[in-house]
Amino acid sequence: MTLVTSPPRTIAPPVTARRSSSALVVADEESCDRALAVLGEALELTSARVVIATMPMAVPAMVSAFAPLSGMTTHERLVAESLERADLAARAAALSLPAACVTYRTLRRWSQVTDLLEDAWHDVVVLGCVPRRRPLRRIVAVSGASETALLFARPAATWR
Repeated sequence: MTLVTSPPRTIAPPVTARRSSSALVVADEESCDRALAVLGEALELTSARVVIATMPMAVPAMVSAFAPLSGMTTHERLVAESLERADLAARAAALSLPAACVTYRTLRRWSQVTDLLEDAWHDVVVLGCVPRRRPLRRIVAVSGASETALLFARPAATWR
């Protein structure tokens, strides 16, 4: 019995598409435009997947203490209005980006930001607003563990 085999063939590797870059932008209603400008400098937006997460602005302690005394509003209503404005800012930012895939959401707590970092892989994380020390440490630790670039979009400081 003779075994006939075909000559060896070189199998071309499967065509792999270039992985698109991914970015997470965390901002409030005032810092959203500045954070998107920093993101535009960091990576090519036309082929990127971008997640825009907006946070409500912090209500100053003086305002939250005296708001119920006015009889016109409450602390909860001030936070709800800030969440509405943050959602509108995220929607406007998402519509203005030329990215391949843009999603947006409104978050209430900084722990939700670390959940976003742990759940998905990102090339770049841009913080338009900066949390207090403990949540910032957690964000830095999670982004460092996943080797994600962490950028801060702060306003330009003017010195006199």
